[in-house]
Amino acid sequence: MTSPDAHYLPAGGAARAAWLEDELVVAVDRDDNEMGLISRGVAHEYDGVLHRAFMVLLTDEKGRFLLARRSNHKRLWPGVWADSCAGHPRPAEDTVKAARRRVHEELGCEADIIRVGSFVYRTTYPGRGCEHELCHVMVGRAIGDFQPDPAEVAGVRAFRQDQLVADMEKWPNLFAPWLVECVRTLLFDDMIVGSSSASPVVAMPIELDPWPSTAVR
Repeated sequence: MTSPDAHYLPAGGAARAAWLEDELVVAVDRDDNEMGLISRGVAHEYDGVLHRAFMVLLTDEKGRFLLARRSNHKRLWPGVWADSCAGHPRPAEDTVKAARRRVHEELGCEADIIRVGSFVYRTTYPGRGCEHELCHVMVGRAIGDFQPDPAEVAGVRAFRQDQLVADMEKWPNLFAPWLVECVRTLLFDDMIVGSSSASPVVAMPIELDPWPSTAVR
């Protein structure tokens, strides 16, 4: 697998961004019981409608998280570091299968992933919309080289677990709020760390882009 140690930038790609076309997502209650189907656009308007989603956190052979920086074309939270990829399962689609599908569509690779938990969050991007999701968290190992879709991904970088926490504390506005919430509530549970880090974390300095903390709201 090509290593994204410094900063892997997409070159070309299908530009097949999910947000370019509306689609149906599954509205749910806080226990993930299905409440019906709703337009993805409507689900993200105003106060948001709770719906089913997922995020994938891939690791490399050294146990570092491979995070994608969201495309600047994104409507919500453009340009921030988020997850490896994220999305919504289609109606009647298995969530793990949906996550594998989006890994291939966004990153151009395959992945061996498992579901490790879920959490509910709600956060608003001023003037643009709201994320209100029951988010299933998948972790696993990337298989093959990255070929990111530039409509979805502005770059990929490897983060050690301790570095990720430290960078979030120092530059919170440079990270997607759902990633911050995941780290706070779920990610570093002993069981999950054991599942997602097959190799020891190693010391390798990786500098963040020199963005001011006010660059992303």
